[in-house]
Amino acid sequence: MIREFEITHDNEFLERFLDKREFLKISTEVAEKLLDSNDPYGLYGYGRWLYARRKDREALLVARKCFSIAAENGIADAYHMLSRMCKKGHNVSEENNLLVLDNELGDYFAEKARTGGSLLARLEMNADEYFLGTDREKKKAIQDAEEESKKKSASILWTEQLGWFYDAEKRNDDAIRCYERCIDAGWYYPIYDLAQVYYRRGNIAYHDSLMEEGIEKDVPRCMLYGSEDISIWEELSAKQQEEIHKRLDVNLKRGVEMGCGDCAYIMSYCLCEGALGFERDLPGAVIYARKGMDLGSYLCCGALLSVMEKEDAEELLPNEMIMTEDEKKMTMLIALRYGDNDIIDDVIACRKDYERMGYGEEIEKVWMPVWARPSWWGKDDEEKTVEASKPAKPEPRTAITPQVIIVKPSGIASFVEADVYSMSYSQMAELIGAERVDAIHYSAPLNEITKACGLGKQLAMYVDRGGIHKGLDDNAIGTMLYGNGYEIRGSIIVVMEDNRYDTYSFDILEDIEAVYNGIKALSGNLLRRDS
Repeated sequence: MIREFEITHDNEFLERFLDKREFLKISTEVAEKLLDSNDPYGLYGYGRWLYARRKDREALLVARKCFSIAAENGIADAYHMLSRMCKKGHNVSEENNLLVLDNELGDYFAEKARTGGSLLARLEMNADEYFLGTDREKKKAIQDAEEESKKKSASILWTEQLGWFYDAEKRNDDAIRCYERCIDAGWYYPIYDLAQVYYRRGNIAYHDSLMEEGIEKDVPRCMLYGSEDISIWEELSAKQQEEIHKRLDVNLKRGVEMGCGDCAYIMSYCLCEGALGFERDLPGAVIYARKGMDLGSYLCCGALLSVMEKEDAEELLPNEMIMTEDEKKMTMLIALRYGDNDIIDDVIACRKDYERMGYGEEIEKVWMPVWARPSWWGKDDEEKTVEASKPAKPEPRTAITPQVIIVKPSGIASFVEADVYSMSYSQMAELIGAERVDAIHYSAPLNEITKACGLGKQLAMYVDRGGIHKGLDDNAIGTMLYGNGYEIRGSIIVVMEDNRYDTYSFDILEDIEAVYNGIKALSGNLLRRDS
């Protein structure tokens, strides 16, 4: 914990508050001294610290006041934070106490931050431009990060950000160089990202050593180490399970205190489901889900709703933890604000309720246009404009018995009847003659096909864990679907997953056919159906 530092009116002080992974190390005592100082710089620092930890109305009002005072005294970073609060729906209305999303006011504050020379604004807006923008905007974001990272006095955060962009572009070697440059400079947080690059390459041993190093250096996301074994938990020995559980029991809690929303999500999931050696504890699951929501995790919004959906929730939860229907709907809206676009259908379906709750204008002006926007795959901006003008055709929906797609190394695909939701991982492995399977929860090609097909859940892939060791044939289509340069061996299973990594078969004919055609297009028509 950071226990003492001086309040100075300069960039050195502001740089302490550029990255929440750093300023969350500030002790409560020091944070309160910042508040008590009544100094605009001190108040800005306290606002950043408080806003990163809490999202209740009282905390949001205090944070906004701190940022407002700081902005009035010429601190451009404070204008950026006011913009973020408006655009995340953290602007508490004095009239009706609602949590208001106000993009127009947010844009006003963003422009004040930009013209004031806010480094925080430039960093975060460039990241948004890449991860939320068009292809043209992505290229510009990469170029800007490249130029900034080369400057002598540049913040190391530009280099880290550039590594993220290269990583997303599958420029693995370039990403590695950026991450290693950060680590060599004493900025250790990219250890986690570096570990994931090597994991995707199949270098599990080096991944493990990096994650252990990250734990030693207090890298929050490295505290997740061991949670990746959830897909093979049943196959591990009792001793292995005990070792992993003990490590996670300590490290996940550390990660939450360090501000890692992913750690909060895994803790909530494990306590809800009794996974990874944790005893089932629904009240504990609620506590960690709410902590994760305070940290800005939409996954934790979903985790909280999942707890409420349990049949024994009312029996096991104290009354004060049981959510009303309006509270559940508010949690859905918060998840959407935080970036969970998969929940938009559920939000739109409840628009009359949101209108009654006071959020009707936000639904109509902000989310209805997003919901009505068609999904495109492989189209440039001009094509998108043309397509957008065409009326949407109703999609047929033909129910089928649950099925998965199995693709053999030969390129032959079969639609196999199997309800994977009710299967263990060992039972899933039997579908492809494997002893164990590894889950690939995300890849760029799988994500693209998911979007193109308009699926309500994310495509995922399960592969033979011992494929290379057993010398199985190369699965070229599986390798293409993985898209990270790592060779997939043996047959693969294509399924769907929700944001809790629960696995689902296809139960709509049009969905499974669309996915098959998407994979076929990706592979250059190498994929064929069995006769």
